[in-house]
Amino acid sequence: MTRPASRKPRRPAAALPDVAPKKAPTQSRAVETYERILATAAELLGEVGIERLSTNLVCRRLGLSPPALYQYFPNKYAILHELGQRLMQRQNELLGPWATPATMSLPEDEFARSVAEVFLQTLRVTQEMPGGVWVTRALRAVPSLQDVRTQSHDAMTELLMQMFL
Repeated sequence: MTRPASRKPRRPAAALPDVAPKKAPTQSRAVETYERILATAAELLGEVGIERLSTNLVCRRLGLSPPALYQYFPNKYAILHELGQRLMQRQNELLGPWATPATMSLPEDEFARSVAEVFLQTLRVTQEMPGGVWVTRALRAVPSLQDVRTQSHDAMTELLMQMFL
């Protein structure tokens, strides 16, 4: 006779943090503040990593009050989301001019060199962006940020498929 397996009750999945920015800045001073928040967060990300990054840390470094930051970003994940969007966009812009039917007709050795070069350019973009490597890690590690990466990859896959048409 077999005993029924006892099951632990499932815990409900934790809600994912909101990653949408609260509002887009319109006035020049507000745009400057928005960009300073992003630049400071990227810099801090490279210094302290994903786990230790916080909106309070960003505010302290900037000399900004938390309510001023919260006008634009509800939490650190929204900041990381915007940084991730920007990184993916910069990487995608490199692939666009390369992914053409003409590239597919290159001799094999030239094609291989062009593939290596576009990958190296993408790597350089990531390394040159303040906190870029950490942004990439966040896009993989934080569930609420994974859509940024996968949507970018889906768009680039579609672009690459067009090379064959």
